[in-house]
Amino acid sequence: MVTTYKKLKSGFWGLQCRDVQAPLQAGDVVLVSKRDGSTKRETIGRVLWAGDDKAICSIARPVAEYREPADYVRDPGEDAADRWNETHGDRFAS
Repeated sequence: MVTTYKKLKSGFWGLQCRDVQAPLQAGDVVLVSKRDGSTKRETIGRVLWAGDDKAICSIARPVAEYREPADYVRDPGEDAADRWNETHGDRFAS
């Protein structure tokens, strides 16, 4: 199978696959030939069109991971009441 980049109607870059032997599915990883002769692995996001041993696919976008803000490190033993008392003082003590 020969896979190259193709500009889609949406304006995003996609994949053009030729000489497709087996049906492509979302999540498949393909090796894409670039103009400079190098290759890059890309993951298929969705098959937009398939027929006559050819296919046009979108490229899957990487999933961003959630990270805690760098300035706050959560202490597992820390309690909301303790944070309140440190910030505002123990106003409810009798």
